[in-house]
Amino acid sequence: MDASSTGADTGPAVSGRGFVVLAGVLALVALAVSAYLSVQSLTGQAVAGCGGDEGCGAVLASPWSKLGPIPVSLLGSATYLAVLVGLGLRLGSHGQNKPGDFLLLATAPAMIAAAAWFTYIQVARIGEVCPYCMVDHGIGVVLGVLLPIIVLGKTTLKPVVPIALGAAGCLGMIGLQHFTLQEDTHSTTNLFADRDGDQVIDGKRHVSLFGGEVRFVLEDTPHLGDARAEQVVGLVFDYACPHCRATHLMIEEAIQADPSAFVVVPLPISIDEEHNPHIQSDNERFDDSYALATLAQAVAAVDMGKWRVFDKWLFSEQTVVDFPRSAEEARAKAVELIGRQALDAQLDGETHAAHQAAIDRNIALMALIPEDSRYIPVVTSPGAPRHLTERFYEIEVLERLLQEARAGLEAINAGNTNDASP
Repeated sequence: MDASSTGADTGPAVSGRGFVVLAGVLALVALAVSAYLSVQSLTGQAVAGCGGDEGCGAVLASPWSKLGPIPVSLLGSATYLAVLVGLGLRLGSHGQNKPGDFLLLATAPAMIAAAAWFTYIQVARIGEVCPYCMVDHGIGVVLGVLLPIIVLGKTTLKPVVPIALGAAGCLGMIGLQHFTLQEDTHSTTNLFADRDGDQVIDGKRHVSLFGGEVRFVLEDTPHLGDARAEQVVGLVFDYACPHCRATHLMIEEAIQADPSAFVVVPLPISIDEEHNPHIQSDNERFDDSYALATLAQAVAAVDMGKWRVFDKWLFSEQTVVDFPRSAEEARAKAVELIGRQALDAQLDGETHAAHQAAIDRNIALMALIPEDSRYIPVVTSPGAPRHLTERFYEIEVLERLLQEARAGLEAINAGNTNDASP
């Protein structure tokens, strides 16, 4: 018995029942994933396989994972549920169903736009990828292509309105998230800001940070940028930390855009369990952190220009799936840059101990940060009333800190001038 004898219109083969069932299965899988992420987010529970500061852990902990207080995975769940409802209406009516077709055509562009947006956010802004999220986005793109093919083969509904509404709704969500995003960057009060300083003495710039716990002559200290720049930024970081890498790259780009704005003094630490009692990670990516920091100190002591190459190289190959450079790789690169004899001299006796002492001093700075804000990287500037702790996603966050630091340093200098007056 053929379709004509039953009065049923099967439409084009591509829009047949089998494709509707396939779309339903895909939507069910995507709904299960997004619902799981939503429940874990709302209850504060960890997602399986998503611990630490990398991969899905970094993505799901980022401010981009929510629209205000609402997990974006919950919006995804609602979208996939709407797809299932639309498919169910179409199956139940044995053909076109205008409410169902409207839902399917509206959700299709929304899923494609959302997949493009959140893939961009993961790769370009966060620098980490969440496998759970990418499964959902991949299914969303497939459904976004498949649903219009299914519906447009068998409907009298004019598709312009639902497609336009779906696209507009998703773009509105993207715009709302972009313009209302509250950076999930921790900050902590700089209790000793009044002891910070940045002044020129005998033609050289003398800087103190963390209430004088860190003091250096800028021209004689490893730094990124022009020593004559208006402000100094101190950056406490671990070479194996992905958030530190992202912050480091963002700051480098800002320096290239305006070299006169600020200069950065890197203060490397290690957060491995053996060397850091204040902030620790048992993640194996940090096993060589202390060695990487020591090698960087050694290269800088021999040749500041070669250190800048080494510093950039240490971060250059860390991608969304790569581990940081190993100690063996880093040592080989250091030998390539400054020579084996020079490196061996830096890693021997009192000179080696001095490099380690500098790293230990930087590690000790973490004790000045309250435990509930003890994250890396730490970004500060002389006179800043607070330290930024943990990654930030917009350079404007640093610019606001520098504005506060300028005002704070002016107040410190004015107070010192008054104290010196007769």
